[in-house]
Amino acid sequence: MISEKTFAAGFTSFWKEVLPGTQSYMKLVKAGLNASVHTRLDAPARKQNTAIVNVLAFNYYRLSIERKLDLAPMDSITLQASTDYGNLMTAATEYMDRFAIRQTYVLPLTAEEVQQALEVAQRLTKRYHWSQNPIVDPKFDGCGIIDATAGDIFVDRKLIEIKAGVSDFEPAYLRQVMIYCTLNHYSSIPFPAKRVEIFNPRSGELYQEDVEQLALMLSGTSSLELFSTIQKYITEFNFVECPNT
Repeated sequence: MISEKTFAAGFTSFWKEVLPGTQSYMKLVKAGLNASVHTRLDAPARKQNTAIVNVLAFNYYRLSIERKLDLAPMDSITLQASTDYGNLMTAATEYMDRFAIRQTYVLPLTAEEVQQALEVAQRLTKRYHWSQNPIVDPKFDGCGIIDATAGDIFVDRKLIEIKAGVSDFEPAYLRQVMIYCTLNHYSSIPFPAKRVEIFNPRSGELYQEDVEQLALMLSGTSSLELFSTIQKYITEFNFVECPNT
């Protein structure tokens, strides 16, 4: 069994065949299909801590949804002195270690890093506020070689993927959201997803598209046909026969 991220990042022969329109569509995305809704945050001084800062930020956002909190501006000292900070950091390090994320990190976080986590969390809260009743960590059943997994957010009939790194928009992001759409379609209790959204709260970039239109642009087929093709591949794939795929 593999994760959806591993499947999206690898299996290049399959993706080239199934999504032949990816490169052309990426040119459209870079030419202006994605919008800028925030100014770009400065790159972190310690690049090895980017991932754990992002995880801390999402944990804080998740807490705001659970408790229906408005994340008012505050400084890093206030957050670090709060009773929640230790639990949020413990959850962040456990996540990093459990998923064996390759990017190492250095603790304790600096005041600047905690402040950046606060700013990322506040941007998430502003866009996906608790009053919209967002579902954080929407669950999808596993299928074939893909483990059961969870997305980031579902709200207003949109599956939302948060990408808070410093890298540019990548084709693997589109493949990942199409995998989520496929798993969701075949889940026992699917979400009524009509659109996908990829948001980078660090860079301020926002991408949105109808599921049907995205499937057509990437594959030249309907979403149902594309879901069926992906589902067939991941249920019939044999690691023994294809060890180097």
